[in-house]
Amino acid sequence: MWTNEKEEMKWLNLMTVQITLKKLEKMKDNTLKNMEAAEETMNNLDLKESDKKAIEAKNARRQESLGNIYEEIADEERDAKRR
Repeated sequence: MWTNEKEEMKWLNLMTVQITLKKLEKMKDNTLKNMEAAEETMNNLDLKESDKKAIEAKNARRQESLGNIYEEIADEERDAKRR
């Protein structure tokens, strides 16, 4: 299939990047869905102020996590272009 080991390694590296990108995209999508669901819960229910603050804090952590996920996606895409 490959003419040499270097081509095979390049193909394997690209496949690894693609798998990693798919996982990161899924993590991003799940985080966004969880944030939306938490916002809906907070807005649609009569919650105690402490519960609202807990949801807001959790969404703040999720937002921070999203920033890290976006950075990882950008890193993987840069790495893929270099290979």
